[in-house]
Amino acid sequence: MTRTINVEEIKRKVDYKLLAQEIVSLSQTGGLKPLTPVAELLNPVKDALIAARQNDASIRSLAVFLKQKGVPISEASLRRYLREQMNGAKRRRATGVHAPTTNKADPQKRSTLGP
Repeated sequence: MTRTINVEEIKRKVDYKLLAQEIVSLSQTGGLKPLTPVAELLNPVKDALIAARQNDASIRSLAVFLKQKGVPISEASLRRYLREQMNGAKRRRATGVHAPTTNKADPQKRSTLGP
């Protein structure tokens, strides 16, 4: 169920002149800087995270531990980060084209060792 937005009500409630001043002020003081990337947060402990994964620590337990220590990270983001760090490259997505498979019903492809 979608909720419709009452534009007129919002226009009455929001002081756009004050909002514009606050945006300008925040942008000048650095209050609207982009969010810190995951790699910047995790690079200082990268080696420890990789060692933990190699010792069979789960992604979930590592993510929970990091959150408890003040590093806001989701399991999915941690999984992506570790995959990139351990494999040295980003995960490639399938293009939708699959490699041909052998047809077991094709008599020419059957083994000649059987009866």
